[in-house]
Amino acid sequence: MIYNEKVDETTKKQLVLLGTGWGGYSLLKAIDLKKYDVQVVSKRSHFLFTPLLPSASSGTLEFRSITEPIRGARGKKENFHFHQSEAIHIDTNEKMVTCRSVFADEKDQTFGLKYDVLINAIGCDVNTFGIPGVKENAFFVKELEDARKIRYRVLECFEKASNPALSLEKKSELLHFIFVGAGPTGIETAAELHDFVTQDLATLYPDLYLYVEFTVITAENKVLSMFDAKLQEYTRKKFYRDHIKIQTNMRVAGVPKKTMVELSDGSKIPCGMVVWCGGNQSRELLQSPTATASFPKNNIDEILVNNNLEVVNQKDVYAIGDCSCVVDAPLVSTAQVASQQGSYLAKQLNRNDTESIVPFKYNHAGLMAYIGNWHAIIEMDSW
Repeated sequence: MIYNEKVDETTKKQLVLLGTGWGGYSLLKAIDLKKYDVQVVSKRSHFLFTPLLPSASSGTLEFRSITEPIRGARGKKENFHFHQSEAIHIDTNEKMVTCRSVFADEKDQTFGLKYDVLINAIGCDVNTFGIPGVKENAFFVKELEDARKIRYRVLECFEKASNPALSLEKKSELLHFIFVGAGPTGIETAAELHDFVTQDLATLYPDLYLYVEFTVITAENKVLSMFDAKLQEYTRKKFYRDHIKIQTNMRVAGVPKKTMVELSDGSKIPCGMVVWCGGNQSRELLQSPTATASFPKNNIDEILVNNNLEVVNQKDVYAIGDCSCVVDAPLVSTAQVASQQGSYLAKQLNRNDTESIVPFKYNHAGLMAYIGNWHAIIEMDSW
């Protein structure tokens, strides 16, 4: 079934937007709905302010404070079409996107969306590196539900540890929280949960505070590798003072169960929770050899685009954000890159003048990371 078949040639151009992350949401907010009939396809019905997920997992912010409903993105007067579904195949010859509902009882229901302009802004998935047990047993920091699960698990561990029948060893295991990955997500999540424990739970469970332990594990020899070396060292010293252990040059070999990490040296660490912040990988749609066969990709399945963010060797097909890679000037996968790309592309499409297209230029606003107890580090080109 084709949902948006054109009735006649006077109909507005059909623009299909895949994804409602930083890139897709920025484009949706700025695209001219008088020129385009916009079809939005996304697995979630809200925009998520992902940098604040660690704060939501600790209770610093409520979940509703970091989301915006997609259907309200343009107000009540301006209409577009939203489908809580996922794209499973893109046919660039027929200019057709095949979609499938995300709801379990509708998984067998598919529909097609014809397009004149296609925007790929599907983002990326958590990279488990194929390590056994990670997908099944670790906690992620990717979606709103992930933050909710982490918060509930921390509280559950404290309640279980308060059982007087438990041994001291078991209490220590339950209150040992492990974070895999020392990038911004891993460091900020560890810092936020450490604040939660020391500032809130320590007063509610005073007898358990001495058993609490935090450990950050990374395969690299440093933390926050995208920051200046002095800021990295400042973070390490801050974590040392806060009794947060950092294990560098250590790889995780497996997560055999929700309460254990197995390291590459053969040792096994029992714990209460494993939070996986080990990096990103392309979505299943882009990894499929047939679903997006006509898209040129790099070795990590990112869509190759030119300086105008148009997919190489494709017409009226674009890719922005974490799912894309600019051939001449690859950019780091961050929220500010995706947001700027979305705003830029909306502006170019609104002009509808291909001869006056200005190449995308990224304006770096700096880097910031929260490291606990109201401390943060920031790196900027100028102050």
